[in-house]
Amino acid sequence: MSGDNSGKQLRSKSAPPSSSYALLQEKTDLKLPPANWLRENTQLGTAGTTVLGSSRKSKPFSSFGMAYDFIDCIGDDVDVVSDSENIKKLLKIPYSKSHVSMAVHRVGSTLLLDELDIQELFMRSSQTGDWTWLKEFYQRLIDQKWQRKKKSKEHWNEKAILSKFLYYSINSDGTAVPVPSDTEQAAEEGCGTAAEGSSWPATFNSSTDLRNDFVRNILWTFEDIHMLVGSNMPIFGGGRYPAVSLRLRDNNKPINVLTGIDYWLDNLMCNVPELVMCFHVNGIVQKYEMIKTEDIPDLENSTFSTRVVKDIAQNILSFLKSNCTKEGHTYWLFKASGSDIVKLYDLTTLCEEAAEEKCQNPFTLPVAVLLYKVASNMILKKSQNRKNYGTIRTLLLNCIKLLDEERHPQIIASAHYMLAELFQLDDVSEDEGNGESLRGGGSEDSYSDEEEEEEEEEEDESCSYSTSSELQDDSKAVAIIRSVGELSVPEKYKSTHQIRPNCAFPVSQDKEEKCRLVLSYVLKGLKAVDSSIKKESDLPAADPSTPIPLKYEERSQNGARDVEQDILKVPTRSGMLPGTWQHRMKLQLFLKASKAYYVLSDAATNLLKYGRALRYIKLALQCHDAYCSINGGLHPQVLLFHCQCLSLCGDVQLMLAQNASNRAAYLEEYNYQTKDDQEILHCLHRESSCQAFSMATDLASDPEYQLIVSSKCYEAAHDLLTSGVLKDLGQEQLGQVLKRLGNIRNEMGVFYMNQAAAMQAEKQGVSYIKIILLLIIITIIRHLSNFQPSTNLKLLLFFHSAVWDSVNWELSTTYFTLATLLQDYAPLSRKAQEQIEREVTETMMKSLRFCDLQTESARQPLYQYRAATIHHRLASMYHSCYRNQVGDESDRKQHRALAEQHYSKAVRLFISLSDAPCELLRTLLERVAFAEFTMAGQNSSAVKLKTLTGALEIMCETRHAFKLIHKELLEQQEKLNTEEVVKLIGVFEPSFSFLLLQLIKLSTASKRKVSGKEEEQVKIYKNVYSRFLRAEKSVPLIQRVSLFTELLDQLKTPTGSDEARSSSS
Repeated sequence: MSGDNSGKQLRSKSAPPSSSYALLQEKTDLKLPPANWLRENTQLGTAGTTVLGSSRKSKPFSSFGMAYDFIDCIGDDVDVVSDSENIKKLLKIPYSKSHVSMAVHRVGSTLLLDELDIQELFMRSSQTGDWTWLKEFYQRLIDQKWQRKKKSKEHWNEKAILSKFLYYSINSDGTAVPVPSDTEQAAEEGCGTAAEGSSWPATFNSSTDLRNDFVRNILWTFEDIHMLVGSNMPIFGGGRYPAVSLRLRDNNKPINVLTGIDYWLDNLMCNVPELVMCFHVNGIVQKYEMIKTEDIPDLENSTFSTRVVKDIAQNILSFLKSNCTKEGHTYWLFKASGSDIVKLYDLTTLCEEAAEEKCQNPFTLPVAVLLYKVASNMILKKSQNRKNYGTIRTLLLNCIKLLDEERHPQIIASAHYMLAELFQLDDVSEDEGNGESLRGGGSEDSYSDEEEEEEEEEEDESCSYSTSSELQDDSKAVAIIRSVGELSVPEKYKSTHQIRPNCAFPVSQDKEEKCRLVLSYVLKGLKAVDSSIKKESDLPAADPSTPIPLKYEERSQNGARDVEQDILKVPTRSGMLPGTWQHRMKLQLFLKASKAYYVLSDAATNLLKYGRALRYIKLALQCHDAYCSINGGLHPQVLLFHCQCLSLCGDVQLMLAQNASNRAAYLEEYNYQTKDDQEILHCLHRESSCQAFSMATDLASDPEYQLIVSSKCYEAAHDLLTSGVLKDLGQEQLGQVLKRLGNIRNEMGVFYMNQAAAMQAEKQGVSYIKIILLLIIITIIRHLSNFQPSTNLKLLLFFHSAVWDSVNWELSTTYFTLATLLQDYAPLSRKAQEQIEREVTETMMKSLRFCDLQTESARQPLYQYRAATIHHRLASMYHSCYRNQVGDESDRKQHRALAEQHYSKAVRLFISLSDAPCELLRTLLERVAFAEFTMAGQNSSAVKLKTLTGALEIMCETRHAFKLIHKELLEQQEKLNTEEVVKLIGVFEPSFSFLLLQLIKLSTASKRKVSGKEEEQVKIYKNVYSRFLRAEKSVPLIQRVSLFTELLDQLKTPTGSDEARSSSS
């Protein structure tokens, strides 16, 4: 067999293993039944009582059973899904005079083929009425006199002999060990089963007619055609023949072409290399013959061309693809017995034209469910590229179009939810980078009407078969093959109407338009759910004459738990029971609507449409309120999203307060509602009053009230994010909320400061700054105690010194915090470096002005520490400016002078404190580094020596810090940060060593005559340097600190001190 005709068997629960077979003895009478006849046997599978599957009646929905089981194959991977008998019947059309009647369903780019037994359907229509419209159409246009031929007695005798032959052939002694064949290996790379997947709320139980009863499901590639084929042919094996098919032939009847094609195609599909033929005469076994599959086309009396069969397959597929173009439609391929004309009808359109209900077409529900399942499977694939969203949308829209909402609300609601889910509102990058593949609108069919017209014109010019516009005798046919002989001509039919696997997905760049589309799908889904919920008033009343059976059951050990579960089954406000599909679907739809309204509110905020933004965030919170009312517990991700809604609500209220002058325009935006918004709100009110967040979403006229509401929203979000459920999940969002909390506090302070300015204009006798401070403290008290202060309280606060001390400290803290943030997180993208330095200096000095360093009080050490920290930060800033300044020398000198000044003041203040040794040590080390950097730019040895001497003097002052550290180490005080001390010592040691070494080098290399005092000083440097180098660094920290103190004290001689002080000054 050629490699391009390979078949790969998919995983199947019922597929029996290849069984060994028994060679029957010559003269065995097959008319006599064996002992095991017609008993179930796993070796034969379900084909034991059939003629190798060929006499098995193909069900009208057999392809759907396969499609449901192997949903991953449907849509793109497979061209055709069908019973193997239907495939063989199609490929034998040019060779056979028999009638052909098949239903063709299009799902994506896949065609599903099923036998459409007209006579059987007409018999059924007399009972159910399902096919009345088709029966009338058939009798009017097709063949009023055609009747099925009855099977002869000889035919049934041949079937019985074949069945007995199969049972005789089973090797029942158990001695032969079946050898597994290639057909049993699952082709996992091609498709997966549906069991791996769908978690959508809609679940469907397939009826018996939609069950996959095939023994084997095979992915068969015939030339470039990919097919999913169902087969019931038993496969035998063992010994020298790992896989063979068994056939029984009457020795008096030669094998004809149709039979040869049957045998060849069966073996090709199942990838069976050989055929074992048993010949009989009147049921008496004569002989066996082994035939290779590739030799079957050359058998005597049954010669046929495999190339021609392949051409037939390609032509038929091209014909069907070119004409079965409407997504979800069912077509009818029909050839009358003895006729050479093949016609194709659109059954879905014929049914609609018959003015009957959708349920009158029995194919409607299976096709719609398959469309839904394929779309669900595609959207749930994590690796699914968004370029296929157009295909998913088309599948879902056609699924909805086929179904009646009253009869199938679950599928329709789920389909609308999936349509909404195609728009991933959480993905902020959805509008970017996808450009051409996502732009433009997708039609509900695969392509628009204009495209269809254009391609029909091309078809008229290039295709040889007749369309409905060309034929006068049958206007109902979609297309007609005028002669079956044309199918044998290579490439006679070319597929000009390519079934497009992907079509444009309408993603607008306008967020509002996109969210509006999502909300329209949500609304339709909610309506479908609500239509399926029956209230008590809708239920039929009980018959008073019928007794109600009361079942008594003993209380089980889990009785209490059962009672709790019964309590959870209490209907919601609308009469919906928790745990039902309606309940699950409403939860999903409410959450999706809430996200859509949140995105709308965020977009409106960016457009400065704050009235519209407040309306949208109100709807988002109302959706969340309805979600909470029907859900017992909230998922952490839902809580995180709720925090985002609260934060955005706080932002909108803040913006409204800051833009109070435009309140009339905002009120008009706030009160406007679309029809969809009104209907969604009506659906929400079926489950909840939606008043939980009414205070936060009202458009107030008082800016002060709006600021308070904004603060409350941020506080609520903060409380949620710091709760146990979200403590570890919302850290990033918590940082944003904390910034908002700080900002709203500042905005409230600004608001009251503006109010104070107005008071100052009216009351000239009261100091402006005092009014500001008074109102700020009143704000703090109102925030903490939640009451309105009286006029007497204002006067008391005005003259209370403790209050003013607190106000001074709070103002100093505010300015210090602002300056610190500005310095540590400088907005260099918006402001120049010089401007930031100027603002930091001004804000730091404002904070310093409120530090009361003179008055003795309990807060004086705090003021001193704050002042020292301010001077240290300013000195560090000017130190950095001096290092990085290039060009203007006067600016560098100024920065150097300011750095020296603030370092000096910071050291003096830190020394006055007894509990900040680390801060003192860090400041001194920075000052030494500043001196070292200054020395690096000097050329004269004398100047360098002078600078190094000054730096060593600064280094000697670190003994104050080391003494405090040594004391705290002795007392084992917990407040001492030993890790910080170790880090600072790591900076001190190399700097100290460097200074001593450079001083020794410069002092000894000097050409001028050295005085006795200088010689003595150099000896001290060398002694200290020697002891420092020999010091053991592995000793405990307290011993190292003690050594540093001792060495620094040794350096601090009166002469050296005086000289160094004079040099540094």
